Amino acid sequence: MNLSKFILGTAQIGTIYGISNSRKKQIGFSEIKKIIKKCKSVGIKDIDTALSYNNDKILGKIGVNKFNVNSKVSIIKFKNKKNILEFYEKKIVNSLRLLKLKRFNSILIHNPDKFKKNINSELIYRSLIKLKKKKLFKKIGISIYDFDQLKKLLKYYKFDIIQLPFNVFDQRLIDNNLIKKLQSQKIEIHVRSIFLQGLLLMNNEKIHKKFKKWKDIFKIWSKYTQNNKLIKLKTCVNFVKSYPEISKILIGVNSVNDLVEINNIKFKKTKLPYFNFNKDKKLINPTYWKDLH
Repeated sequence: MNLSKFILGTAQIGTIYGISNSRKKQIGFSEIKKIIKKCKSVGIKDIDTALSYNNDKILGKIGVNKFNVNSKVSIIKFKNKKNILEFYEKKIVNSLRLLKLKRFNSILIHNPDKFKKNINSELIYRSLIKLKKKKLFKKIGISIYDFDQLKKLLKYYKFDIIQLPFNVFDQRLIDNNLIKKLQSQKIEIHVRSIFLQGLLLMNNEKIHKKFKKWKDIFKIWSKYTQNNKLIKLKTCVNFVKSYPEISKILIGVNSVNDLVEINNIKFKKTKLPYFNFNKDKKLINPTYWKDLH
């Protein structure tokens, strides 16, 4: 499969990320180097990171200047509004220095639940636009979970990129033809959580008991995919890749072998309407998982 449409996510680098990360430890430096090297050979030209991941030094040491690097900033409350521009400029410039880059491909707003139609948010947005004009990055975007919030934000702010979740269980992107609406506004659509943090790839017996409420759903999914990780992987990837309106597909891997498995998938257009569980936000939104018992 041609992986030029894919972005390597780096949440796994420097942190323990993903419910399917059974090792519960960070990826070693040598493995990260192998992953980055493999990305180059399979056609991946984009990397996704965030200032909050604290992996700038690692990535800078390995060398990512041949990639389009997208990063994210968090929204905070400012007592002194005059400090906003200086605060974000300092953060972004420092991250670029550690990454050994001249500029980012894009800066996305990381926690849009705090980004609303108010003075603080407007000033932050304007500050980021000024930094874009200073050529610290090429594009401005937002990374969201809440689709209702997205509709509100698009009334007030203009973004080049929207990063949002999309997978076989979470099909909100194609509900009410949202995918076409975003495309008509010439907004790049970047999708993430295509494996639902690895939950969609796990064998049923290894799924945590806190998900027992949805055991029947996982039985249906496992029956369809024969409870086989490679079939699950192929189905998840092919489903998302079946929508040409999607500009980029964000994937996270824990080893170079994960990347090889994705690269070995043969593309086949796939639509799975009956796996749509959009109304069950506690299942499709990982931010709720910590409260499950």
